[in-house]
Amino acid sequence: IFEGDTLLIDRSPAARDHIINGKIYLIRYGDEIRVKQLFKHVDGSLTIRSFNRDKYPDEQLPPSVLENGGIEILGRVVWIGGEL
Repeated sequence: IFEGDTLLIDRSPAARDHIINGKIYLIRYGDEIRVKQLFKHVDGSLTIRSFNRDKYPDEQLPPSVLENGGIEILGRVVWIGGEL
């Protein structure tokens, strides 16, 4: 995903409530809105992953952050379009 790309976001309850590991999501975490790859683990913890991991390492969040609304899943990215 590059600056200026157009994203189509599925904002349905199913897309927001059920994380599919490795898919890209629009999230609100703290004061920021981000587009990141998410992984939900068996213990309920969450990994937030950037595609440029050398610049932005993975963030590991405990289950309580997701349960208490510390992170909000706004939708799942279903299409990306940009210039050739």
